[in-house]
Amino acid sequence: YLNAIKYCQDYDLPEMEAILNINAGALNLQCERYTEAQRCLEQAFSYINEHPECEKYHMYMLGIYENLAKCFIFQGQYDRVEEIQRHVYREHWKYADEIDKMSVLCTEALYYFHTHQFEKLDECIEMIDQGTTENMSIMDIFDDYYEYCKVLLEYNKEKEFWNVIETLETMTKNINILNLHLKIISMKM
Repeated sequence: YLNAIKYCQDYDLPEMEAILNINAGALNLQCERYTEAQRCLEQAFSYINEHPECEKYHMYMLGIYENLAKCFIFQGQYDRVEEIQRHVYREHWKYADEIDKMSVLCTEALYYFHTHQFEKLDECIEMIDQGTTENMSIMDIFDDYYEYCKVLLEYNKEKEFWNVIETLETMTKNINILNLHLKIISMKM
Protein backbone atom coordinates (compact mmCIF):
# COMPACT_ATOMS: atom_id res chain seq x y z
CA TYR A 1 0.00 0.00 0.00
CA LEU A 2 2.79 2.41 0.83
CA ASN A 3 4.29 2.15 -2.65
CA ALA A 4 0.88 2.61 -4.25
CA ILE A 5 0.16 5.65 -2.08
CA LYS A 6 3.54 7.15 -3.02
CA TYR A 7 2.75 6.51 -6.69
CA CYS A 8 -0.60 8.31 -6.29
CA GLN A 9 1.16 11.27 -4.68
CA ASP A 10 3.77 11.41 -7.45
CA TYR A 11 1.14 11.34 -10.20
CA ASP A 12 -1.49 13.50 -8.47
CA LEU A 13 -4.17 10.83 -8.01
CA PRO A 14 -5.79 12.01 -4.74
CA GLU A 15 -9.00 9.97 -4.97
CA MET A 16 -7.08 6.74 -5.53
CA GLU A 17 -4.74 7.72 -2.69
CA ALA A 18 -7.74 8.17 -0.41
CA ILE A 19 -9.12 4.75 -1.37
CA LEU A 20 -5.73 3.17 -0.68
CA ASN A 21 -5.63 4.91 2.70
CA ILE A 22 -9.06 3.47 3.53
CA ASN A 23 -7.76 -0.01 2.70
CA ALA A 24 -4.49 0.55 4.57
CA GLY A 25 -6.49 1.78 7.56
CA ALA A 26 -8.65 -1.34 7.50
CA LEU A 27 -5.57 -3.56 7.26
CA ASN A 28 -3.89 -1.79 10.18
CA LEU A 29 -7.10 -2.15 12.16
CA GLN A 30 -7.07 -5.92 11.57
CA CYS A 31 -3.45 -5.99 12.79
CA GLU A 32 -4.46 -4.04 15.92
CA ARG A 33 -2.28 -1.06 14.97
CA TYR A 34 -4.95 1.44 15.90
CA THR A 35 -2.89 4.65 15.80
CA GLU A 36 -1.62 3.86 12.30
CA ALA A 37 -5.11 2.83 11.19
CA GLN A 38 -6.51 6.08 12.51
CA ARG A 39 -3.82 8.08 10.68
CA CYS A 40 -4.59 6.39 7.35
CA LEU A 41 -8.33 6.78 7.80
CA GLU A 42 -8.03 10.44 8.74
CA GLN A 43 -5.93 11.07 5.61
CA ALA A 44 -8.62 9.42 3.50
CA PHE A 45 -11.28 11.44 5.32
CA SER A 46 -9.55 14.74 4.57
CA TYR A 47 -9.92 14.13 0.83
CA ILE A 48 -13.25 12.26 0.61
CA ASN A 49 -15.06 14.64 2.96
CA GLU A 50 -14.19 17.57 0.68
CA HIS A 51 -15.48 15.76 -2.43
CA PRO A 52 -19.15 14.83 -1.95
CA GLU A 53 -19.49 14.74 -5.74
CA CYS A 54 -17.48 11.51 -5.71
CA GLU A 55 -19.65 8.67 -7.07
CA LYS A 56 -19.14 6.45 -4.00
CA TYR A 57 -18.93 9.29 -1.47
CA HIS A 58 -21.37 7.83 1.08
CA MET A 59 -19.93 4.33 0.83
CA TYR A 60 -16.40 5.68 1.39
CA MET A 61 -17.51 7.89 4.27
CA LEU A 62 -19.30 4.98 5.95
CA GLY A 63 -16.19 2.83 5.60
CA ILE A 64 -13.99 5.56 7.04
CA TYR A 65 -16.35 6.32 9.92
CA GLU A 66 -16.97 2.71 10.89
CA ASN A 67 -13.28 1.84 10.89
CA LEU A 68 -12.47 5.00 12.87
CA ALA A 69 -15.20 4.04 15.33
CA LYS A 70 -13.58 0.62 15.79
CA CYS A 71 -10.19 2.26 16.37
CA PHE A 72 -11.73 4.44 19.08
CA ILE A 73 -13.62 1.51 20.65
CA PHE A 74 -10.47 -0.58 20.93
CA GLN A 75 -8.63 2.42 22.41
CA GLY A 76 -11.42 3.17 24.92
CA GLN A 77 -12.28 6.55 23.35
CA TYR A 78 -16.03 5.95 23.52
CA ASP A 79 -17.11 9.60 23.38
CA ARG A 80 -15.62 9.86 19.89
CA VAL A 81 -17.66 6.83 18.78
CA GLU A 82 -20.93 8.46 19.80
CA GLU A 83 -20.09 11.51 17.71
CA ILE A 84 -19.30 9.34 14.67
CA GLN A 85 -22.49 7.29 14.96
CA ARG A 86 -24.64 10.43 15.20
CA HIS A 87 -23.00 11.75 12.04
CA VAL A 88 -23.40 8.41 10.22
CA TYR A 89 -27.14 8.34 10.88
CA ARG A 90 -27.63 12.02 10.12
CA GLU A 91 -25.61 12.22 6.89
CA HIS A 92 -25.07 8.77 5.39
CA TRP A 93 -27.54 6.14 6.64
CA LYS A 94 -30.23 6.89 4.05
CA TYR A 95 -27.70 6.25 1.25
CA ALA A 96 -26.33 3.03 2.71
CA ASP A 97 -26.98 -0.33 1.09
CA GLU A 98 -27.83 -3.37 3.22
CA ILE A 99 -24.20 -4.46 3.63
CA ASP A 100 -23.16 -1.00 4.80
CA LYS A 101 -26.07 -0.96 7.25
CA MET A 102 -25.01 -4.34 8.65
CA SER A 103 -21.46 -3.00 9.03
CA VAL A 104 -22.76 0.00 10.97
CA LEU A 105 -24.87 -2.26 13.19
CA CYS A 106 -21.94 -4.62 13.87
CA THR A 107 -19.85 -1.63 14.95
CA GLU A 108 -22.69 -0.42 17.16
CA ALA A 109 -22.94 -3.86 18.77
CA LEU A 110 -19.22 -3.72 19.52
CA TYR A 111 -19.65 -0.24 21.01
CA TYR A 112 -22.67 -1.17 23.15
CA PHE A 113 -20.88 -4.26 24.44
CA HIS A 114 -17.73 -2.34 25.41
CA THR A 115 -19.76 0.43 27.08
CA HIS A 116 -22.04 -2.05 28.88
CA GLN A 117 -25.21 -0.72 27.24
CA PHE A 118 -26.79 -4.15 27.16
CA GLU A 119 -30.38 -3.11 26.42
CA LYS A 120 -29.22 -1.28 23.29
CA LEU A 121 -26.94 -4.21 22.47
CA ASP A 122 -29.93 -6.58 22.59
CA GLU A 123 -31.85 -4.31 20.18
CA CYS A 124 -28.84 -4.18 17.89
CA ILE A 125 -28.43 -7.96 17.95
CA GLU A 126 -32.08 -8.33 16.96
CA MET A 127 -31.65 -5.95 13.99
CA ILE A 128 -28.51 -7.76 12.84
CA ASP A 129 -30.22 -11.14 13.19
CA GLN A 130 -33.11 -9.92 11.04
CA GLY A 131 -30.87 -8.29 8.44
CA THR A 132 -28.33 -11.08 7.98
CA THR A 133 -28.84 -13.12 4.82
CA GLU A 134 -26.82 -15.58 2.79
CA ASN A 135 -27.04 -13.22 -0.20
CA MET A 136 -24.59 -10.71 1.22
CA SER A 137 -21.14 -10.35 -0.30
CA ILE A 138 -18.93 -12.17 2.21
CA MET A 139 -15.77 -10.28 1.37
CA ASP A 140 -17.44 -6.95 2.16
CA ILE A 141 -18.75 -7.96 5.56
CA PHE A 142 -16.69 -10.84 6.98
CA ASP A 143 -14.44 -8.80 9.28
CA ASP A 144 -17.42 -6.97 10.76
CA TYR A 145 -19.21 -10.23 11.47
CA TYR A 146 -16.05 -11.78 12.88
CA GLU A 147 -15.84 -9.02 15.51
CA TYR A 148 -19.59 -9.27 16.06
CA CYS A 149 -19.28 -13.02 16.71
CA LYS A 150 -16.69 -12.31 19.40
CA VAL A 151 -19.22 -10.00 21.08
CA LEU A 152 -21.93 -12.67 20.87
CA LEU A 153 -19.63 -15.24 22.49
CA GLU A 154 -18.59 -12.92 25.31
CA TYR A 155 -22.20 -11.84 25.84
CA ASN A 156 -23.34 -15.48 25.98
CA LYS A 157 -25.68 -15.20 22.99
CA GLU A 158 -25.13 -18.74 21.75
CA LYS A 159 -28.24 -19.02 19.57
CA GLU A 160 -27.42 -15.80 17.72
CA PHE A 161 -23.76 -16.79 17.47
CA TRP A 162 -24.57 -20.13 15.83
CA ASN A 163 -27.04 -18.45 13.46
CA VAL A 164 -24.29 -16.13 12.24
CA ILE A 165 -21.72 -18.94 12.03
CA GLU A 166 -24.13 -21.07 9.99
CA THR A 167 -24.74 -18.17 7.61
CA LEU A 168 -21.02 -17.43 7.28
CA GLU A 169 -20.28 -21.09 6.59
CA THR A 170 -22.93 -21.17 3.88
CA MET A 171 -21.56 -17.98 2.34
CA THR A 172 -17.97 -19.24 2.32
CA LYS A 173 -18.73 -22.82 1.28
CA ASN A 174 -17.86 -22.23 -2.38
CA ILE A 175 -15.13 -19.69 -1.78
CA ASN A 176 -11.61 -21.06 -1.72
CA ILE A 177 -10.15 -18.58 0.77
CA LEU A 178 -8.43 -20.54 3.51
CA ASN A 179 -8.17 -17.57 5.90
CA LEU A 180 -11.97 -17.17 6.08
CA HIS A 181 -12.47 -20.88 6.69
CA LEU A 182 -9.83 -20.89 9.42
CA LYS A 183 -11.42 -17.89 11.17
CA ILE A 184 -14.79 -19.63 11.18
CA ILE A 185 -13.22 -22.80 12.57
CA SER A 186 -11.43 -20.81 15.29
CA MET A 187 -14.73 -19.16 16.29
CA LYS A 188 -16.42 -22.54 16.57
CA MET A 189 -13.76 -23.78 18.98
